[in-house]
Amino acid sequence: MVTGDNLDTAKAIAIEAGIVSREEADNKYVCMEGKEFRELCGGLKQLNDPNDPNLVKEAVADMRNFNIIQ
Repeated sequence: MVTGDNLDTAKAIAIEAGIVSREEADNKYVCMEGKEFRELCGGLKQLNDPNDPNLVKEAVADMRNFNIIQ
């Protein structure tokens, strides 16, 4: 779970909502702030569409790390 809110508040809400268990909430990569998530994934990179020069797509820059933490 990624949050832009206070991490402790987000964990408490996630536990209350049944998204994660109390035991899971402190495990690495289970709950993190958006800033940490973006840093681990290398942010987004822009990809130009070869068929349409006006279309730009975004993709995760570091898919290896993204796959580890998702």
